[in-house]
Amino acid sequence: MPSFFQVAVVAACVIGAAAETLTGIPTFDFNITSTDKLQLSSLTHVLVDSRFQHSVDLAGQTLIPPTLLEFGQTFAADLKVPGLTDIPVQVADWAQPGSIFLTLSTDRAFFDAAGRNTSEGYTLTVGTQNVVIAGASPLGAFWGTRTLLQQAKLG
Repeated sequence: MPSFFQVAVVAACVIGAAAETLTGIPTFDFNITSTDKLQLSSLTHVLVDSRFQHSVDLAGQTLIPPTLLEFGQTFAADLKVPGLTDIPVQVADWAQPGSIFLTLSTDRAFFDAAGRNTSEGYTLTVGTQNVVIAGASPLGAFWGTRTLLQQAKLG
């Protein structure tokens, strides 16, 4: 009969090996246009698009939908978990080097798996100096922040 320690060691090895091959959930379509990497530690602030900072998702199910700025504040607090500390949230007109820029996409429609229009869609663009998350609504931008956190954790 294996001891608890032996089982724990085997479980840790299996989980570690699995983590190396895990993809984000849900999986999403993406295009790789560069082999350059952006280190999460190089990001120094979360910027919220000044045009949409007070926008809320009126198509969602929540009774008190957060604004894009409030989602940005939640995201900055969540960044402390992967090791970044005290990431300030600021309102800005555009993305800047070292930033994660939260905005809304006004030039495209987002669809769910059934082909219906959804307010939860987003694009996630990772450059060599910054990240831009453009949501169909503030809720869509929020889901983009979840994907970024998940991908950062997965490496």
